[in-house]
Amino acid sequence: MQLPEGELDVLAVGETLIDFISEEEAETLREANTFRKHLGGSPANIAVNVAKLGGSSAVISKTGIGAFGQFLKAELRRNGVGTEYLVMDHRVHTSIVFVSRTSGTPDFEPSRDGD
Repeated sequence: MQLPEGELDVLAVGETLIDFISEEEAETLREANTFRKHLGGSPANIAVNVAKLGGSSAVISKTGIGAFGQFLKAELRRNGVGTEYLVMDHRVHTSIVFVSRTSGTPDFEPSRDGD
């Protein structure tokens, strides 16, 4: 694997996943009924924030090839993050995490595969 030509401020390595965050406040996932999908994964979030601050960033990560993987790739690109090293593999499912929106510590349940 070769690095992209030109300079990168940040090359983030690790998970890129879908965060399904509850629309309503709920102390536990059992109480949550409605969820909205968001780009997630700490490395991906760091790359997005670097790009928003005017830096150059890219991710090295793996997702599935389905709708969720396509969503993540589009969101990364929309936020100015390089995706040339985002591997989209038909043998895995994109990782997802369900998260309760709360003022305290959120309840969450991951289902990891792609990363």
